[in-house]
Amino acid sequence: MLSSSGLSHPFLTNFFKAFLLEDLTNSMASVVWLACSHLFPWKAVPFLEDATTRILLRRVGGGYSFTHRLLLDYFADLDTTAASTSASVPPPPSPAP
Repeated sequence: MLSSSGLSHPFLTNFFKAFLLEDLTNSMASVVWLACSHLFPWKAVPFLEDATTRILLRRVGGGYSFTHRLLLDYFADLDTTAASTSASVPPPPSPAP
């Protein structure tokens, strides 16, 4: 039951707070991991807005989408291409004694 100040039952209030806190913690951990591993910038919003002004991305609702399908395919294949080329490259020859 909802009251004028929100949820009136303490169990439900704590239940929703726990899920909100867990979600926030997971998203912050993801941001830190991505930034520390140099996979995504710390300041994501300016990066995404810059990509939007350069017509690489477009705003769709509350998120972003690639404008060009070819660009999306390129980035999607980038990881699989790197994995397949590193597996097929033989090790360098050892120097002769």
